[in-house]
Amino acid sequence: MFRFTDIQDNSQMILESWKYISETLGSILELYMRVYYTPIRHTKDLFLSFAQAIEGFHRIHHNGKYCEYSVFESIRKELEQLLSVELKNHNVKEEYHESILNKIQYWNEFSLKERLENLFKDEKISSCLPDRLFENSDAKDKFVKQVRDTRGSLTHPTGLFHLKCCIRKWGDGGMGWWGDGVTKKALCTILGETVHYK
Repeated sequence: MFRFTDIQDNSQMILESWKYISETLGSILELYMRVYYTPIRHTKDLFLSFAQAIEGFHRIHHNGKYCEYSVFESIRKELEQLLSVELKNHNVKEEYHESILNKIQYWNEFSLKERLENLFKDEKISSCLPDRLFENSDAKDKFVKQVRDTRGSLTHPTGLFHLKCCIRKWGDGGMGWWGDGVTKKALCTILGETVHYK
């Protein structure tokens, strides 16, 4: 921690920055800090917190949209009309229509994979990462896909087999320090899966 005497020369600027950061990034920082200040957490909870923090950070600091809001709104309205007709034609229960139609509003947003790719291209972000984080661009692409698949399996489980396959991928090399260590070992332990380390 620090004392006021440590910052008094720039106190106004520091306090304004602190206020700005807490207003714009508060929920993201809270997710990130919970990882370090909550004594006992399941590994999958840690992974999901990191994924959620990264996704939230990207939403705040990057566009993350395929097209302008006004353009997508006109597309969305047409899609809703067409989809409403098709739902009725295929006898989908009416109680599900609203839920299905509400999902259309998210079709204009980047996926987690695209957000990660976008962040890795950002020079401000990449300058903070360790040198040689990935052996090559293929390893980076592989990492991004594995994060997406693992998050999807943990968030929307369709069975242990799919989750085990995602975790097994972490052991096939080319992942640098991302593919090793505590996270992978803990996930494998949770699933009762044996993965051999290279």
